Amino acid sequence: MGADPSLIRWFGRAALLGAVALAGCRSGRVSVVPQPPVTADERTAFGREVQVTITRPDRETPASFTSRAGVKTRAADFFVRHAAIFGMRAGVDALEPGAPLPDPFGSAARVHFFQQYFRGVPVNSEGYRVYEDADGNLLWAIGSVLRGINTTIEPAITAEKAILQVQAQAGVPPAQRSAKRVVSKLQLDPQGTRENPAHIRLIWRVHREEDREGLFSDLDAATGALLFTQPRAIN
Repeated sequence: MGADPSLIRWFGRAALLGAVALAGCRSGRVSVVPQPPVTADERTAFGREVQVTITRPDRETPASFTSRAGVKTRAADFFVRHAAIFGMRAGVDALEPGAPLPDPFGSAARVHFFQQYFRGVPVNSEGYRVYEDADGNLLWAIGSVLRGINTTIEPAITAEKAILQVQAQAGVPPAQRSAKRVVSKLQLDPQGTRENPAHIRLIWRVHREEDREGLFSDLDAATGALLFTQPRAIN
């Protein structure tokens, strides 16, 4: 049986977009990588697998969709196969699953959050909460992605400096400041309406190892400014 022509076209386009992205990284500048075009065949294939119930204000991004009756499609494969529908550019953007969680409403469904990444850096609050059956097949999903991100992921300050700066601004005495047992991770944080990729900001998210990740401080990775902190997040 021959290869699916739509997959051949997708991989050919992915290779070209990936080469453009790689060239930009090697040159040390931020390259503007175009969004992958969505063909009529891709829209048809997407519509055969799922029914979109809600669309984002951009009228392109599915916000909620359910698997059609009788269709069995593994969630992990689904987001790769339909990358263009979600504005994912090869070598640039990705939707990747976290650890499975039980359904908080008590059903037999498994839940994954497929986190959006830009050049390997997670984009805050962007991705899809996906409900799967016991075999990992998609049942329904809700969420969003931020399309067209083009920004630097090179911080002006190191992870250690970010930790010490957060501690300093929290009033920790100099002799007690330390990066030991403190985690600092790069993230991209959409600003404003969370719809405009031009408003995205690179941050360091800092929290103590023993604290849950929901207890954190955010530091601007370009300016070093403290953006947000929670009580006892670092001191």
